[in-house]
Amino acid sequence: MREYLAYIAETKANSKEDLLRSLESLNWKNQVKTDSTVFVKPNFTFPYFKEGITTSPELLKNLLEIIKDRADNVIIAKSDVEIITNELERF
Repeated sequence: MREYLAYIAETKANSKEDLLRSLESLNWKNQVKTDSTVFVKPNFTFPYFKEGITTSPELLKNLLEIIKDRADNVIIAKSDVEIITNELERF
């Protein structure tokens, strides 16, 4: 059986320290080695930042800085919701 971890806390808006604390509580360095490739998929539902809906640019910047200090390769990907929606409408 797999074990899953979660971290829930009240944080300051996009605080790098809070983000690092949450990653450390999940023992992220046990999963992300220095030779790892990390895939990050931010939520960009809208073409502009909408609080509570899209990933804030500051949070993404802080996360990437933290991960890049550890992992050799970081991939940021985004899917086009409109394309996915159009594909689903075919079924």
